[in-house]
Amino acid sequence: LTRGAQAEMRALLLELRQDALEGTDLADLLRQLCGIFAANSVVELTLDLAEGVVLPPQTQTVFYRVAQEALNNVARHAQAAQVDVSLLRPDTGGLELIIKDDGRGFDPASIPADHFGVRIMHERAAAVGASLVVNTLPGHGTTVRLKL
Repeated sequence: LTRGAQAEMRALLLELRQDALEGTDLADLLRQLCGIFAANSVVELTLDLAEGVVLPPQTQTVFYRVAQEALNNVARHAQAAQVDVSLLRPDTGGLELIIKDDGRGFDPASIPADHFGVRIMHERAAAVGASLVVNTLPGHGTTVRLKL
């Protein structure tokens, strides 16, 4: 309970201080975000995070916010038992964030008009020249892949 409260407090501080996302190793930011998720969820979480990644401020914020929204969606909708969060540096260059759950999945065409999360993730990615792909099928989990 105490660890969960500490993790939530750190997240609130990050939310209040936008510049806290800047100049910090993205792996550290994702670890904090995942700590909050783990403290407030029964979903098992695994991390595979490339260290030493510091991106330009707007791009760093996009990676953090996409991870945040994807984890919020897992907590709210997925009914998952497992979620894997990876930050990878492919041999071909660039950077890739993958958030994969084993939850119930969904039909992307059936997202209600008043649910903006997936659309906002796409808009954020496009704003920094990244690509976002959401692979999902009902009954087969969801994978969110952000590539730069």
